[in-house]
Parts: sequence; C-alpha cells; structure tokens
Amino acid sequence: MAPIPAIRALEEAGVRFALHEYEHDPKSASYGAEAADKLDVDIDASALEHETILVNGGRRGLQIELDPRALVRLTDARVHEIASRPMGGTG
Repeated sequence: MAPIPAIRALEEAGVRFALHEYEHDPKSASYGAEAADKLDVDIDASALEHETILVNGGRRGLQIELDPRALVRLTDARVHEIASRPMGGTG
C-alpha cells in the first residue's frame, strides 16, 4: 500500500490505530453510511464518549480506528454537538 498522509501523520505522532478495509461500491450514495454498514459500526455525534472511532483513511474503502481524543489533538479540532440526540436521550 502506498503511504497515505493520514497514516504517516499518525505513525509520526506515535498514535495507536488500526486499519479497516472494505470493498467500496462506486454506486454508493453515501460513503459514510456505506462504511458504517460494511464495517458494522455506528457513526454518531457522541464520538468522544467512545474508546475508539473510525475515520476515513485517505481513500475509499479504508478506515482508520483510533482514540477520538488523539484525533482532536492532532488536528487541533473544536468539538461541537452537530446531530440531535434521539427523543428521551440524555444531554
């Protein structure tokens, strides 16, 4: 596999991660929903509540699993709730 910038950055930062590949369907209407379905995971606004999350690895069919706090730190991200919680949920 050719070096992918996201993977190189994680390795250089010493962040633990795992790669998850799946067969990408070019006819898929939603890349995120396709990845969640094929990898059998939920993609949710509560990412920081999870031990690990999956993010795009730099090409279709490749996801990187890592600690969401490491992703926030490495990207200098600002975290906001952008999706509504289901009725009866907390917070």
